[in-house]
Amino acid sequence: VKFTGTGSARTVAHNLGSVPGMMIVKLTSGSDGWHIYHRKLNGGSSPEDYYVNLNATDGEVDNASIWNDTAPTDSVFTVGTNGGVNGDGGTYVAYLFGICRKEIQKF
Repeated sequence: VKFTGTGSARTVAHNLGSVPGMMIVKLTSGSDGWHIYHRKLNGGSSPEDYYVNLNATDGEVDNASIWNDTAPTDSVFTVGTNGGVNGDGGTYVAYLFGICRKEIQKF
């Protein structure tokens, strides 16, 4: 999904057809890092409060300005006010990944 930042918390529509299990957002008009959401951050408890930066050695970080502490849905995800995910006038690309829930049978 490509979008232009506003600098204000907002939703961005997607057509994944399910709730994303992982999202990666990259500023394409600058050099900020790759911001990652994963449904298992913080042990799966309020993962929308956290992110991981692909370009850093830090672990998960609690930061409301990334996802605005709002969980993604099957039609939208939320970006906060952080310039790495939603700076005013910045251009971004978001890669969204669904969860494959395939039933495994024992033979």
